[in-house]
Amino acid sequence: MDADETLDLPVVSPAALPRTSFTLRFVSGPDVGRVLVLDPTRPPHAVLGQASSCAIQLSDPHVSRRHIALTATPTHVLLVDLGSTNGTRVNGVLVREARLRGGETISIGSTIIGVETDDVLAANAPGTLPPPADDFVSTVLAEQLPFTEARHRVVAEFERRYVDDLLARHNGNVTHAARASGIAHRYFQLVRARSR
Repeated sequence: MDADETLDLPVVSPAALPRTSFTLRFVSGPDVGRVLVLDPTRPPHAVLGQASSCAIQLSDPHVSRRHIALTATPTHVLLVDLGSTNGTRVNGVLVREARLRGGETISIGSTIIGVETDDVLAANAPGTLPPPADDFVSTVLAEQLPFTEARHRVVAEFERRYVDDLLARHNGNVTHAARASGIAHRYFQLVRARSR
């Protein structure tokens, strides 16, 4: 193509874009069994957290008041961590922002949320969706994410050893160990509690 040639590109109106709705299933944690459907044709925005102003109010004590915001588009869900205390993980990776296309897991506090698209739902006959809770996590997600799970275990073991070493060097004083490491006291205690 020469610089003088014009390339005709078709213009696609937003109405012509495929509409994908997303289903978020709470598969682990205090709110197990809850379902949130995000559809770009309806109000596509939802905030999840403990605050009563959240679209989905969670009972997980490790979730911040306003933990994450989710916005559906025709092709993905935009997840934004709203400055939560304990962070947000997608497929085991700590994120501030992520584009979810279906098949991912979101971890906030002790809550795990599976993300499905209507394509996944359509592929399963009614009544044959993967069972919720631990069966869903262990069968479907473990098959999809073996590397992520292994990495999560390695990081958890490293954190446990690091915290144990710091506590040993500071005679078991959590405050001194946290201060010396530069880790926030609350996070230090969280890592310590997880390793027990």
